[in-house]
Amino acid sequence: MSDDPASEEQEDIPSDEEDALIEDSAPLAEPDDDVVEPSVVEDVNLPDDAGPDAFSQDELDRMVGGPVAVEGVAQVFRADGELVGDDVDVRQFDFRNPVFLSEKEVNQVRARNDKFAFYLGQNLAMELRMSIDFTVTNLAVQQYAQFTQSIESPSHISLFKINELTGVGLLEISPVLALGMVDRALGGKGVASQDLRFLTAIESAMVDDIAQIIVDEWCHQWDGYMELSAQVIGQETTGRFLQTSSFDSPVIVLTIEANLGEIKESIRIGIPYYTVTPILTRIQEVTQKANKATGKEGGVPWKNTYDNISVQVNSEWAVSETTVKGLLGLQEGDFLDLGPNILQQTRISIAGKDCFLGEYGKEGDGVAVKITEKLST
Repeated sequence: MSDDPASEEQEDIPSDEEDALIEDSAPLAEPDDDVVEPSVVEDVNLPDDAGPDAFSQDELDRMVGGPVAVEGVAQVFRADGELVGDDVDVRQFDFRNPVFLSEKEVNQVRARNDKFAFYLGQNLAMELRMSIDFTVTNLAVQQYAQFTQSIESPSHISLFKINELTGVGLLEISPVLALGMVDRALGGKGVASQDLRFLTAIESAMVDDIAQIIVDEWCHQWDGYMELSAQVIGQETTGRFLQTSSFDSPVIVLTIEANLGEIKESIRIGIPYYTVTPILTRIQEVTQKANKATGKEGGVPWKNTYDNISVQVNSEWAVSETTVKGLLGLQEGDFLDLGPNILQQTRISIAGKDCFLGEYGKEGDGVAVKITEKLST
C-alpha cells in the first residue's frame, strides 16, 4: 500500500462492487407536491361555439397557410396585392432572355440578316464553285452558358474578333457541313459522311478560311451604320471549354440554315450583346432621327430621289347629276348648269386622289386656282 492517502482511494475496486456503490450513492428523489402528472383526456366534445362555424373561411385559410390551389386555375395578383380577375391573359416570359430592341428595330436587324444570308451564299458559291443557299431561321438572345452548352460535340467553332468593337464572337459550323465544303474546295462533289468526327488540322485550317469569308460578310451588312472588319483568331471543337465571356452575359445568336448539294445543316453566330451595342445604338439613333424628320412615329423619311418624280394634278368641278338618257342626248351647243358657287368649289386631285378645295380666279393674263382647304386623307 502507498503512503499517499489519495492513492489509497484510487485502489482497484471490483466492477460489481463499484456498481453497487453508485446505486447506493444516488440520492433519492423526494416527491414534489407541485408536480402534477399529465393526464390523457379522451372523448372531449367541443362546444358548439368552437366548431367549424366559429371561424370564417379567410381565418381558416390563414391558419392553414392559404387556400389550396386548384389544378388548372391560376391566381394572379398585382404589385399592390390586388387579385386580378379570371379573364386575365397569362403568358410566360423568360427574364433570362431580355428584349433590347423595339419591334421596328428588330425588323430592321432581320432585314439586314436576310441580306447577309443572300450575299453570303453568292460569295461562297463563287469560292466553292457550287451553289450554296443560306436562310435565316432564328434570331434570339441567350445566356452565354446556355449557348455554349447547346453546342454539339464534335463541332467546329471559329473564334473571331471585330477590330472596331470589344469582345470575341463565336461561329459554330456543323462538322458535316464543314467537311462538305472542304471536300468541294479540294475538287470533290461537296459530299461528306453523316458520321460525326473531329476535323483534322488541315481541314480545320481550310474551314477557318471559309469562316473568314462568313465574318467579313457579316461585317459588310452594317456598312450603312458602321465600317467594320473582322479576323478569325482561334478555333475549338467543343463548347465546354470556351470562356470568351462571363457565363451569364447575354449573347445574340443568329441561326442560318445552309443547303450544299444534299447536305442540309446549320451554322450559328453568337456575338456578345456588349459587342454589338454600338451597332444597335446607331440603329436606334437613325430610327429616331427618321421619325423626327417626318414628325410622327413610324413615318417614312424623305429622300432626295423623290424630288424629280412627276405627279399628275387635276382641278375638277362637280356637275349636277343627270340620267343616262340625258347624257346620251347631249349635243354640241348644249349647256350644263354648274351652279352659282362652282368656282369656289373646285376640287384639286393629285394622282387621282382628292386632296384640296380651291377657287378659280384670274392671275395676271392667265387663270389659276387658289387652294382654300386641305381635305382629310
